[in-house]
Amino acid sequence: MISINQVTSVFEYFCKSASTYPEADFLHVPYEACKDYSSTSIEMTYAEAYDYVKRVQAWYESSGIKPGHRVALSLENRPVFFIHFLALNAIDVSIVPINPDLSISSTAYILEDSSASVVLAIHSQVDKLRASLSRISSNATLVTLTNMFNDVPEQTISVCRDGSAPSGEASLLYTSGTTGKPKGCILSNEYFLGVAGWYLSQEGYCKLEQACERLISPLPVYHSNALAWSFVSMIGCGGCIVMLDRFHPSSWWPSVVDSRATIIHYLGVMPAILLSMEAKGDQNYGRQVKFGFGAGVDPRHHRAFEDRFGFPLIEAWAMTETGAGAVVAATVEPRHVGMRCFGRPGADLDYRILDEDGNDVDSNESGHFVVRRNAEPYAKYFFDGYHNNP
Repeated sequence: MISINQVTSVFEYFCKSASTYPEADFLHVPYEACKDYSSTSIEMTYAEAYDYVKRVQAWYESSGIKPGHRVALSLENRPVFFIHFLALNAIDVSIVPINPDLSISSTAYILEDSSASVVLAIHSQVDKLRASLSRISSNATLVTLTNMFNDVPEQTISVCRDGSAPSGEASLLYTSGTTGKPKGCILSNEYFLGVAGWYLSQEGYCKLEQACERLISPLPVYHSNALAWSFVSMIGCGGCIVMLDRFHPSSWWPSVVDSRATIIHYLGVMPAILLSMEAKGDQNYGRQVKFGFGAGVDPRHHRAFEDRFGFPLIEAWAMTETGAGAVVAATVEPRHVGMRCFGRPGADLDYRILDEDGNDVDSNESGHFVVRRNAEPYAKYFFDGYHNNP
């Protein structure tokens, strides 16, 4: 395992793993997830990924990208997303992941609010992004990524203006905006490393092994689960990210088996869908999969899923804003399967459940869940705040 105390950035963390596990698989994309742009499934070792990242890093540096800039990435769930994230992190440049399903106006808001200097996009996203940029006052350069593998963009760019991102900002990740306009969560390198440190410290069901884990996730890279919890944690143990474009129920189990996945990341709707599908042969996938990690499984489906498929679903709670600073997960018994239980808060977490007036509620009453770490700094590993919205 690579200790987070040895490094100060996600890129440094990756470099440690690339030197420690050069021949280990870094990334795998099943054919079902990449058939729109590849004739085969995709495999990449840590050594191959390191060489690719360094070439992309050199391209960014030659283009005038400097610390303080932000680069928006509209690359869907494709392996180049992680390559560009690492290359930019190497030069202290923050990424702004773009949800490809957003409207033109919502995308325009994010591009303007983030002050992105460059927008990197796959071809299918270019027209929408061009329309979004036309609605705002921005001199961001739009770059089309045409070659997906082991190459750098052909387009030459020149970025002159200074960036505004603080040193150490790794990503500006926008919330879904369910209660208003999307808010940009400022996520530092420390935030990402804290997530990996938490995951790698777990015992019980979620204990990770060195250079053998393969984590499959259909979750989008513009959310913190896939961007931080899956990706950076696998880097820390020399594991492999099995990257899907999205959740495909009909090909889910073949992708799990063929990719040799040992860990599944899920959201609540997935177990319900998989349980509704017809059983086909031996479905005791627990001989391969150690655990699923996620949130929101319906209590009616929790035990039924574990009995049918042969591995535990570990329920957890966190927010983009809290990162690893206030995560709670049912990684050990008693897990209280089927009771919406996400575990007991650890010894490093203070929490209260409050009413509308800020008073503690009685047992069995609902209220607002408030959390902090139990020692200063109380917000260690939390996000650094909302961009332009303190």
